[in-house]
Amino acid sequence: MTEKNQKVFFLGASKMATKSIAKSLEEQGLRVWHSARYGMFSHLREPDPFFYKFDYFLDGNLQNFAHLHNWFPDAKFVLLERDIDNWARSIFLWQNSIENHMKEEKYVYLIRLFIANRFALLRMLEDLLIYQKRAKEYFKEHPNFMVLDIEKEQKEGWKRLSDFLEIPLESSHINKQTNKINPDWLTKFVDRAKKNAQNADVSYPILKENYTLSTRLFIHSSKILAHSFNKQKFLFKNINASITNAGGLSISASREIVMHIGGFIKILFFLGLRLLTIRKRVVTPFLI
Repeated sequence: MTEKNQKVFFLGASKMATKSIAKSLEEQGLRVWHSARYGMFSHLREPDPFFYKFDYFLDGNLQNFAHLHNWFPDAKFVLLERDIDNWARSIFLWQNSIENHMKEEKYVYLIRLFIANRFALLRMLEDLLIYQKRAKEYFKEHPNFMVLDIEKEQKEGWKRLSDFLEIPLESSHINKQTNKINPDWLTKFVDRAKKNAQNADVSYPILKENYTLSTRLFIHSSKILAHSFNKQKFLFKNINASITNAGGLSISASREIVMHIGGFIKILFFLGLRLLTIRKRVVTPFLI
């Protein structure tokens, strides 16, 4: 069996069977963290205390594997992959499925879609392809590294993962793209991303001590979003909870509402700031 408290980091992006893998690990009674905050925390200069509370980390987009490797040199790393056309379609469908995602926050979700517009999706596609190349180069011939495509490998992939982690994982997960909706612009974006990433530098960008202002802002935005995004993104839900808990629109409820509105504006600001500070790819790009 894998040594107790052995750290295992799943690298890559959301919509790559992270939920199924997390569930399989949790069924073994393991300490699993499955949240986008994991990716945000990986960009900070020092490991956040939460890294010592869990052993298996999944979800989030384009984690800073150089930081993770430096912090936990004995950890195992699993790079999750998926056919880029299927992944792009899955992200597109997820972003536009308000009925199933954040349906109570329709207007908040529309603002988020405005931020993560088509341009941002193109960046995500290109960044993911570059990230995969860099991860493979960084961990080349590393004994504690593997590449996994659950959608393609299915049962064989689960077996390889079980052997790698030395855990008897079982899952009925079948990750197949059933919805074939594929707008012309999305196909063009995928082709463009493949072309742009083809000749990208495979060396991983290493931060220096003399951080530029852009890099400092990127790191600061990572820290703010890591601690505040999950709590503040449900604006209307938080407002309704404040009113309900106070038994009506009282002074105390009004104060909480103002705080929630301020918190929501703050995360929107830092989401925008992140977009403005990743252009040169000084560090691993990350988009919510």
